[in-house]
Order: sequence, then structure tokens, then C-alpha cells
Amino acid sequence: MTIISKYVALKNYIPTGLPKEDDFEIKSKTLELDETNNIHVLNSWISVDPYMRARMTERKNYKPPFLLGEEMEGYAIGSVQKSKDSEFKEGDIVFSNFGMRDNFICKRSDLKKIKNSDLPLQTYLGPLGMTGQTAYRSF
Repeated sequence: MTIISKYVALKNYIPTGLPKEDDFEIKSKTLELDETNNIHVLNSWISVDPYMRARMTERKNYKPPFLLGEEMEGYAIGSVQKSKDSEFKEGDIVFSNFGMRDNFICKRSDLKKIKNSDLPLQTYLGPLGMTGQTAYRSF
């Protein structure tokens, strides 16, 4: 089964000021399941967080800059579409660092299952996610 993934890539570094639409491009690539990367996930929600701006420059930071022309990382929530891993089945809702793309293929250690709850899924990217936890723990 051939899978086409569309993703957002940074075209050039942005040393100062606000990012503009021209600083990004939508690209695509073909993905294949294999023995190691054996889980296909379709993203439903992606998070665009403040720390990402610092990664759009070449300056040294606590996280390395995004690679030009490559998939940008970011937190995301999606559903398993196909799995050859015994820990994950079709329909499982998962959290990952594979945002800024519509779908991806990965291995078990790249995902965290989200248990069913009455909360909207996007809550796991906001109040229950990294930005919410940062705000909560900083007080």
C-alpha cells in the first residue's frame, strides 16, 4: 500500500520578525510500512506552539533548528490507520511529535495512546498538553 504524506517545510530561516506564508512550502512524499516503522497514523489535530518560532532560525537554542525542506516537527493527535504492531490497532487515538503533516509512518516508541474520555481530543494539545503543563508547573 502506497501512502502519500503532505507536510509543511520551512523554505528559509527567519532570523527576525514574523514568519510569512512565503517562508513555508507544502511538499509531499511517499511512505511505506516496513518491519521497523510499522504503524500508519492519520493526524486529526496539530499544535503550533511558541517554541517553534525559535526553531525557525539558525541560532543555537535548546532545540535544534528545523531542517530546511524537511518535515517540521510539532505535537499532533491522530488515529492509527494500519498497524503491524501488536500494541496498536486500527482506530487507536495517539499523541506524537509528527505534527505539520497529514499522515506519517512510525514505530511504537514514537507514539503515546490517548485513553477515551469525555474531553475533546484537542485538549491534549492545549491544557493537557505541553503548553498547558508548562503554564501549570510555572506557578
